[in-house]
Amino acid sequence: MREPVDNLISIYYFWLVFPSIGNATHDRFLSERPTIFDFAKYPRLSHLLSETYFGNVDLRKFDFVGFYERRATDLSALSSELGIAFDGELHVNRTASEYDAERREILDSKPAVQKLKSILADDVVFYQKALEFWS
Repeated sequence: MREPVDNLISIYYFWLVFPSIGNATHDRFLSERPTIFDFAKYPRLSHLLSETYFGNVDLRKFDFVGFYERRATDLSALSSELGIAFDGELHVNRTASEYDAERREILDSKPAVQKLKSILADDVVFYQKALEFWS
């Protein structure tokens, strides 16, 4: 699971460089080129964790929930639990792009992050509850 603002920003910049494959939402995104704030309001994206991914699912029923921000530690714990070696330092799906400076600017802007947290409020609450339970 990934912090909602960070996750949305990641998706946004990935979608900017990903070519169309016939997905209606992505095609809309490519044609509209919304701001990050308008993108956050897209149906299903504004509630990505709380509804789209985990709607009506009690996360306490899972045997394990890992978090992106502590990937190495969580994969190590999962590795021990399953008896399978995972490399928590391996990260093969990073989106390298010409938008890295713009992305960093958003993440470094407290007003921008607060505005995104406000738009993604339900997901932020969902994420915090999951993080508290699984810590």
